[in-house]
Amino acid sequence: MTTTVDERRATERPQAQQLKWALADGWTITLRDLKHWAAQPWQIVFGLLFSVMLVLMFGYLFGGAIEVPGGGNYREFLLPGMFALTMLFGLEATYTAVTTDADRGVTDRFRAMPMAGSAVVMGRASADMLNSMLTLAAMVACGLAVGWRWHEGSGRRWPRSGCCCCCGSRCCGSASGWRWCCAARRR
Repeated sequence: MTTTVDERRATERPQAQQLKWALADGWTITLRDLKHWAAQPWQIVFGLLFSVMLVLMFGYLFGGAIEVPGGGNYREFLLPGMFALTMLFGLEATYTAVTTDADRGVTDRFRAMPMAGSAVVMGRASADMLNSMLTLAAMVACGLAVGWRWHEGSGRRWPRSGCCCCCGSRCCGSASGWRWCCAARRR
């Protein structure tokens, strides 16, 4: 049995519509998370200040005691590790937010709504990506202030920064999805 082009287009159209609605639902959840952050900015401020405090503490407090073999600058090695560590710190905020939603019954309400099943995970991951970008920008500014410098041009600088944000967001999205699945099994 062969299918015509019109029949194939008819079957593709619902998939395109589903994708469109899944993206729209994910954007709605992202906006919800951003509104929560606007109502409670201390979470973002604390995250930024904590990251800056770590750079200052390890750069100045412990940096004087650590000697780099070959006479290099300790901060050249410190900041890339701090970037990765800070992106992984985002997991805590994701777990806390998703667990709070599950405990308050918000997750059950989302499941009862006519929305894409991936929207909550996608929306949370998108909001965490924005948070990661903001945190990484603060870390880079702090690193530049304490003497850290990039050694290559901007052609390689920005893709690496984007990769760092994407890895942080991917970890947060995985954590959100894992918690979303556990909440479904528990009930």
